[in-house]
Amino acid sequence: MRKNLVGVLVAVAAVGCDDQGPARVADVRVEPANATIRVYEQIALHAVARDRSGNRLAGRSVSWTSSDVSVAPVHQAGASTGAPVVDAPAVTGLRAGNVTVSASSDGVVGVSQITVMPPPVATLRLSPGTMNLAVGGTGQFVADARDAAGRVVAGAVVDWSSSNPTVATISSSGIVTARAPGQATIAASADGVTASAALTVLSPLPDLSPLRVDGPATGSQGATVRVDIEFRNAGGAQVPSGWTGRIVLSGDQTITLGDLSLMSFQASSPTPGGGTQALSLQVPIPAAVQSGVYFFGLVLDATSVVGEADETNNALAGSNAITIAAPARLPDLAFVASGSDALVDGFGWYEWFSNSDSTLHVNDLSANSWKATLSLSNIGQADVTSPFTIRVYLSSDQTITSTDTPLFEITWAWGPVRAGVKNDVHQIGGALKPLACVAPPSGCGIVAGRYYLGAILDTGQSIPESNEQNNVWVAPWKVNVQP
Repeated sequence: MRKNLVGVLVAVAAVGCDDQGPARVADVRVEPANATIRVYEQIALHAVARDRSGNRLAGRSVSWTSSDVSVAPVHQAGASTGAPVVDAPAVTGLRAGNVTVSASSDGVVGVSQITVMPPPVATLRLSPGTMNLAVGGTGQFVADARDAAGRVVAGAVVDWSSSNPTVATISSSGIVTARAPGQATIAASADGVTASAALTVLSPLPDLSPLRVDGPATGSQGATVRVDIEFRNAGGAQVPSGWTGRIVLSGDQTITLGDLSLMSFQASSPTPGGGTQALSLQVPIPAAVQSGVYFFGLVLDATSVVGEADETNNALAGSNAITIAAPARLPDLAFVASGSDALVDGFGWYEWFSNSDSTLHVNDLSANSWKATLSLSNIGQADVTSPFTIRVYLSSDQTITSTDTPLFEITWAWGPVRAGVKNDVHQIGGALKPLACVAPPSGCGIVAGRYYLGAILDTGQSIPESNEQNNVWVAPWKVNVQP
C-alpha cells in the first residue's frame, strides 16, 4: 500500500512538470522601438512575442495602449493574427509631443517611443506687417504657420532675427525691443519658409520728413498746376498743426530755401508719431519764369518752429522734372456786359415772354415767345472758329450749374468770335425750342414758383479755353413759372 502512494505522488509530480502545454510569453518587442512622425502622419507598429528560449510565439493576443492619446492614439486596442508578428493597424500623430506606445501579451509589455513633430510649414505670415515703436518700447510679433492644406501648424519651431540689432532686438518668442531710432526688418523662418515685417523705431522727438512730391511733366508760364505731396512724422512725439511748408522751383534736385518760392501752406491738423499726411496743392507758376527744365521741391517746417530730432531731412525734390514753356495761345469766351441798360452781364432780355407779367407756362411752351440780345466776348488770345452751345437754365438760386433745370439751348451760328473782340451782340428770338426735359405735359416736374434765369457758355466744353471759370451768367431778377 505504501509503495502505491509513492508511485501516485511521483506520477503527479511528473505530470506537474510536463512542458507539453502552450509556452508562456517571456518577452515582447515592439518594432520600431523608436520612431518620429509628423502631425497627420501614421505609422504601423509590430509586436513580436517570444518565449524564454527566444522562440517566436504565434497566435498570441496583444493589447495596445498609448501614454497620451491626444498626441498619438493607437487605432486598435489589440489584435490576434495567428502569426509570430502581431500588427497594430496604425498610430496617428495628432499634435506635437512624445508618447510611449505599449504592447502587452500575457502580462509582458514591450514599448515603442514615438516622437510627433509638427507638419511641414508651407506658408508663414507675420502680424503685424509693420510696427512703430518709440525707443525703449516693446511689441509682439506673431507668426502664423500653416501646412500645404492651409491648416495651422501648432507647435511650429520659429526662428526669429533682426536685420539691425542696434535698432531692435527680438526674442525667441517674437517679442521685439526698440533700442535706437532707425529701421529694422524682423524675419521669421520655419522649415525653410521665411516671412518678414518692417519695424520703425521712433525718436522721442517729432521728426518731419517728406515722402513724395508729384507734379506734372509740363507746365506753362503763368499757369497753375496741381502738385501732390506726402510727408510723415518719423519721430515718436506728435507734430502740432500750424507749421509752414513751402513749394519751391529748382533747377536741380538739391532743394533749399534759397530756391524760387512758389507758394506756402500751413499744416491744418497735427501729425502723430509715425503718422503720414497727403495734400494736393494748386501751385502757381510765375509768368516771369524762363522756359526750361525744373524740379518742384518741398520744404517742411520752412520757418523752423518745430523742434525735431533731425533738422536736416525736411527737403525733397520731385521724382520727375517739369518742362516749363510759354503758354499756349487759347481763346477765352466770357459773358461781358456792354454797359447798355438793356444788357445784364451778357443777356439783354428786351422781351422775355409774350405775356406781360414775364410768366413761363411750362405745360404750353408754344404760347411762349422771346426776344433778346446776346452779348459775349472772346478775351483770349486765339479765335473761336468752331460751333459751341449756350444753355439756359432755371435755378432756385443765383449759383448756376449744369445740375440746374435746363430750359433751352442756343447754338452759336454767327461765325468766328475773334480774339480780343468784346460785346459781339446779336439779336435772337422766336418761339421757345425747349429741351426734352421741359416738354409737355409734365414740365419735367418743375414746381410752380419764381426762378432765376442763368446760362452757361460752351456747355459741352468743346472749346479749349485759357479760363473755364468765366462762362456762367445769371440774371438779377426772376421769372414766374406756372403750369
